[in-house]
Amino acid sequence: GSSGGWSNYCSDVSFELWRERAGQRLLFVRVTHGNGTRGPGQSFGAREPVIVQGCGGQPMCELSRFRQAMKPYLVQDFDSECGLEGPERVRPERGLSKQPGEGTYRQ
Repeated sequence: GSSGGWSNYCSDVSFELWRERAGQRLLFVRVTHGNGTRGPGQSFGAREPVIVQGCGGQPMCELSRFRQAMKPYLVQDFDSECGLEGPERVRPERGLSKQPGEGTYRQ
């Protein structure tokens, strides 16, 4: 476990995309947490599934359901949410463009 509410050294969260069966289009997301180690040279703990709210209490979440659960956390307007003004603003001419219907930017 972690001490004082903080994750251990080298902790991580992984997002995995799974296909139900070969040839099928239904995709699932699995989120896992690796609790790292207590310090350099120490062994790593086991990975544990993260149950995402809105996914029915299951460790595997159908992709559309996962996207809906994450929607409140996605950036809708990077510039305003980060308080960027003037030359700091994210603009297409700087190599970043907002994708239609998405709350994210990509290069």
